[in-house]
Amino acid sequence: MDVFIQLVLNMMKSLLMPVIAGLVCGVFVSWQAKRSLGRREFLDRVNFSLNIIKDGRLKIRTLLEKPGAEVFLNPEITKMVNRAAARTTEDDSLIPISDPRDYWLCLNALLNEVSEKFADGFLKIDMDCAACSDVYVMCLTCEKSKNIQTRKLRAMLIRKSLLLDFPVEDPEVDFPSHTTRIETLRQIARDYQSGDKAHRFVEIELCV
Repeated sequence: MDVFIQLVLNMMKSLLMPVIAGLVCGVFVSWQAKRSLGRREFLDRVNFSLNIIKDGRLKIRTLLEKPGAEVFLNPEITKMVNRAAARTTEDDSLIPISDPRDYWLCLNALLNEVSEKFADGFLKIDMDCAACSDVYVMCLTCEKSKNIQTRKLRAMLIRKSLLLDFPVEDPEVDFPSHTTRIETLRQIARDYQSGDKAHRFVEIELCV
């Protein structure tokens, strides 16, 4: 009888453990989601942000937005980026990953996403059809400021010519929160021009 009772107890334990583990995991995920919402932090997503300055006005346009796991593919890279994103500051929004080889893995993943969206432009060129192209600079950031409404991983895209000749006077903005983006772009322009953080930038030709 004791053996039978022990078998029953072991069976119940084996059935209950996955259920308990699932409940604990669900509670933890729910807690994380509520905490992220409260902090307005959504670091599990990558926003591809096009930054335009025309006629003295800053325009910010989203090219696409995807879960980080679908961009970086490898879970370890996703974790590395998220840990680094937590270390950005108001003065330095570029993701601080020290190893250039690791940084290239991140930037290459971003390149693949963007290149896919502009494949038609390259096909036009190959077929001798009318197309426009220009060189853009891309970098991975996580802006930190009390003025921004949501904190995300952002793949910033800026025309190379704009970074090399960034306007001295601040452009006008559509929303007050966009003043943070101006400071971010100024920092990016300084770092790009200095070449001190060259491994944090990648150039890409876009065709349409």
